[in-house]
Amino acid sequence: RALGWEKTEEIDLSIYGRRCKEEDLLKDGDRIELTEPLRIDPKEARRLRALNKPLLATRGRKHAK
Repeated sequence: RALGWEKTEEIDLSIYGRRCKEEDLLKDGDRIELTEPLRIDPKEARRLRALNKPLLATRGRKHAK
């Protein structure tokens, strides 16, 4: 609240990556994070990135004698 941020349905609060409530007391040095919902499932994002990567053309040893 001191920074002018408020928890909404879209924005959640975390301390060191663990969800917390607005009422939770902070300790000196705590890292506060404002998080929002994922826009895409991480597995789906990984799958889409893999589709865009070119396949390696080499098979077996690169420098066979």
